[in-house]
Amino acid sequence: MTEREPWRYRCPEGHTNWQSRQSGIHHSEAPFYCMSCKDGDGLSPHFEKLTDAKTGKRVSGVQS
Repeated sequence: MTEREPWRYRCPEGHTNWQSRQSGIHHSEAPFYCMSCKDGDGLSPHFEKLTDAKTGKRVSGVQS
């Protein structure tokens, strides 16, 4: 797991308000959950990988 840098890792919609399942939110089988997507119209808050804003790559294994 990589340590989280503020604003670096984002959900597929570009939000930084996500949490990992390891931090206690178990809404789905997906490893990440975005609180901002949950409040959006028609957006799924569950996703498998984050986007690294620094490199543009899709990543997993990031702690919130």
